[in-house]
Amino acid sequence: MARRARAAVAAAALCLAPLLASAPDAGAKPAYGPLCGDPKIRGYVIDGFDDGGGCMIANPVAVAEIAGVSLSPLAVLNCQMAQSVAAWVETAAKPAARALMKAELAEITHVSAYVCRRRNSRASGRLSLHATGDALDFAAFAFKGGARVEVRSGWDGTDAAGAAFLREIWRSACGPFSTVLGPESDVFHRDHFHVDIAPRRAPYCR
Repeated sequence: MARRARAAVAAAALCLAPLLASAPDAGAKPAYGPLCGDPKIRGYVIDGFDDGGGCMIANPVAVAEIAGVSLSPLAVLNCQMAQSVAAWVETAAKPAARALMKAELAEITHVSAYVCRRRNSRASGRLSLHATGDALDFAAFAFKGGARVEVRSGWDGTDAAGAAFLREIWRSACGPFSTVLGPESDVFHRDHFHVDIAPRRAPYCR
């Protein structure tokens, strides 16, 4: 998971670099505020980019906070995906935290937002939905009060509340997202939930 997390940080930094470089002085910072016409989504508007091979986002945003929950590291997404995440956090993830963890959800750690790569990081095959900002991989959830639940250790862990929380948010993601893959789907998703908004006739959730 550490390698994927480093890649996510690097991708966000690369997308933000042109905006930081254009600041009028070294101490200036990009403007932080609401994104995608939704006050629940906060972060930075960044320039569109095309990395070639189909890897591109015309109107990307770097999301830092969704519905009062921090997203770490910054997640570079398109607005449709950001809005889907916001709706799910507000209507499903936050209520699940209150009901099962008896605490407010404070932070979501992801290990992949925009990354120019193929599915499951393979050398060949179809382009990943991450390459167009249509996907996000959740790896851990932190709560006010200090509790933290990781997908890798918590899915079948000894913390009954944490395991129940993970299963509930995995279940609730099916519908708001068209694809949901968790630890029982395959070897590529043992340590995170993959969610995306691929066009489908019906959700695919495993």
